[in-house]
Amino acid sequence: MFVSTSSPNGLKSTALWSDSLHMSEASKRNSRWNAVHRYSLAGAVFGLVFPLVAIPLDVWLYESTVSLASAQQRFFENPLLWIIATAPIFLGLFARIGGIREDRINDVVSFQDQIIETQTSDLKQALEQAQQADAAKSVFLANMSHEIRTPMNGVIGMADVLLDTELDPIQSDYVRTLRSSGESLLVILNDILDFSKIEAGQMDLEHEPYDFCESVMSGVELMAAKAAAKQIELLYLADKSIDRMVRGDTTRLRQIVMNLVGNAVKFTETGEVTVEVSSAPVEPTGSGSTNQRTMTVSVADTGIGLSEEDKGQLFKSFSQADSSTARRFGGTGLGLTICQSLTELMGGGIRVDSKGRGHGSVFTFWITVEDTDIELPDDDNQDDKTLQDRMVLIVDDNKTNRMILEAETRSWGMIPKSFSSADDALRYLDLGSSHIDIALLDMEMPGTNGLQLAELLRSRFVLITDAFPLVLLSSGRLADKDDALFAAALMKPVRSNRLKTILIDLLVSNQQGDSPGDEDHQPDEDEAVGPQPETSQLRILMAEDNAVNQMVTQAMLSNLGLSATVVADGVEAVAAVENADEPWDIILMDMQMPNLDGLGATEQIRQLEIEYQPRIIALTANALQEDVDRCSAAGMDDFVTKPVRKEVLGEALDRAKTQVNSFKLRDLA
Repeated sequence: MFVSTSSPNGLKSTALWSDSLHMSEASKRNSRWNAVHRYSLAGAVFGLVFPLVAIPLDVWLYESTVSLASAQQRFFENPLLWIIATAPIFLGLFARIGGIREDRINDVVSFQDQIIETQTSDLKQALEQAQQADAAKSVFLANMSHEIRTPMNGVIGMADVLLDTELDPIQSDYVRTLRSSGESLLVILNDILDFSKIEAGQMDLEHEPYDFCESVMSGVELMAAKAAAKQIELLYLADKSIDRMVRGDTTRLRQIVMNLVGNAVKFTETGEVTVEVSSAPVEPTGSGSTNQRTMTVSVADTGIGLSEEDKGQLFKSFSQADSSTARRFGGTGLGLTICQSLTELMGGGIRVDSKGRGHGSVFTFWITVEDTDIELPDDDNQDDKTLQDRMVLIVDDNKTNRMILEAETRSWGMIPKSFSSADDALRYLDLGSSHIDIALLDMEMPGTNGLQLAELLRSRFVLITDAFPLVLLSSGRLADKDDALFAAALMKPVRSNRLKTILIDLLVSNQQGDSPGDEDHQPDEDEAVGPQPETSQLRILMAEDNAVNQMVTQAMLSNLGLSATVVADGVEAVAAVENADEPWDIILMDMQMPNLDGLGATEQIRQLEIEYQPRIIALTANALQEDVDRCSAAGMDDFVTKPVRKEVLGEALDRAKTQVNSFKLRDLA
């Protein structure tokens, strides 16, 4: 018996069964006649032949002769021969029954074949529809991203431009609120796009060498301003055993770190957020060795904490600990879900630990990376000698930060002397029991802060402070009027290598009798040497059809000391390059424009036989990875996502300028 279902495929199967049952009588007779006829004929023939062979054989075995009389006698003496004689009737009947059953089996098999064929066709059609829906979803996401990012570029971009103008305090606060709101909307949009890509299985990870600790630190630093605004200590501690680069996706790692640190800062009102990095080799499962390593990052805060019930809700899509959390702090509830998916894609996982509400939380994630042969830059042994046995005064009210600074300086051979308050440090100096070589002063401390402590040191211990320089550790920016108090100022979280370099430079300078802050200027690593073309002389072409975006980008370029010639579509961009009296250095190319889009324009420009091919930077509201790949395939050199930030645009222009400068320097030579 066949039972139909309520699914479309079930309805189709039921219809087929009904059609099979209502076949014409002629069709059924034709379909069954062959089997019934063959089986009946075969049974009858066998039934006739079998007695003709079996009876004489039986007579011959018992009578040793075969005759009509002996056969008749044997026939009456053996009842079994009666059954043999009637075999045609029974064999024919059984054969006919077998033929009928075969016909029925053939009907069922034929029906099942039709069902399978129909279901296969339905599955193919469903797969095609799913693929079309997935493609439509991708197109929709790309269009949505473009349509939202385009006006957001005007909102956030103009807010940035306004902040660079003269505003009174109230106006400045309004503009910052406007920009902050736009950035919050951008975070939500990015979360939705990432979540959609993960759900669709389209999240592709890079596999390139990178400095793990540097990537984590850069993500932490991006949250430093938010932590400073809430007067929260943001601390960082890395495993010293990490001495080489690893292979993986640095962008997604930084995204996870920023999300977790951002959440920690958001849900913490007072106290600290500590980020710690550790590493361990992956144990081989069989014979041989492995070059994989498990990298673990923990983000601990002193925030609102979590109950056991809260923990169960954290990693679910579109959910937070409770509705009051969403009302108070905002957010889509997708960030932790995305972090969990990314860590799993990178061969790891994520967990949360908390002792309950009001006791803070610790988020820990781990990923599997591949070791490389590229070693990280090692410190010079001479530098270690410079710091060896030097006494460093550390004044910081935060216990964790004191512990980190003590461990760092002690690992360099220094002798740390730390205090939790300015009063304790002053009492220690009053005793004059130890010689101090350098001092690290925290800016934000209860009672006497870092600036006041520096002033007291300058006024009360002139001879002592002349003997050792002062370094300010601050979560905010140092005002110009306070620069003279300190030989150097470092932003928290403090980079270990940066702190070590500053300490060495100041101690060497102090030994040579130089005044703090009067060192000769040394060019930075990124500072070019030799003849350089003026930045203002860069010829920049901007292809952008949106008037607001034109105005925003022009204003940003003006703040960067640059200007651009504007064209409204790709056709005009190609014509401007082809007919230029002087070659263009850089082209800022929008992707979606009328007449000819940015991709088509770039391809045509790359085919032009011109003296110098310009550097082409995509300025686009399309933010998906496939958009980046399409830009690269078309011949673009860089990719900047809208809404464009002045800092990001400046970095892209600097990268392009490096190539432009090398070209122009060849001409100068």
